[in-house]
Amino acid sequence: MANEKKIEYVLLGLLSHESLTGYEIKKRFESRLKFFWNASYGSIYPTLAKLERDGCVIKKEMTENGRQKIVYTITNDGREILRDWLKKSVVKDELRYETLLKLFFGSEVGAEITINHINEFENIKVEFTDRLKCKLYDGDGGSITNGGSILNTIEIK
Repeated sequence: MANEKKIEYVLLGLLSHESLTGYEIKKRFESRLKFFWNASYGSIYPTLAKLERDGCVIKKEMTENGRQKIVYTITNDGREILRDWLKKSVVKDELRYETLLKLFFGSEVGAEITINHINEFENIKVEFTDRLKCKLYDGDGGSITNGGSILNTIEIK
């Protein structure tokens, strides 16, 4: 994966939890990942095809309830690529925040309201990171639990 595209890692990550169809992958984006990542069918299926060509996933045609479907499963090579990426430092975080838009246009309402937005934003993020840390650490002084599905257990505001 010389030309690093995050969608490849997202799909490998999803498939590291369980084998899925392209439709099921899209549903995971719409439910579990919706607050921090999105993908269309137009990017999911071509990426799955690339991952298959690269030996990172295998596909298996199946019939279930009389319907044909293709199920994708991560390979050992795909799992190793995912783990290598997970060990690297984050290059660039990208999120869209309504708060930042309000700060950008804040001169329309003045400093007091803008500062209130900053304080609310800070409080929400501190609370969220505190909850993440509590879920991640199992309470024995720092050993990390299986964090693969930690965000499934946290309500994101």
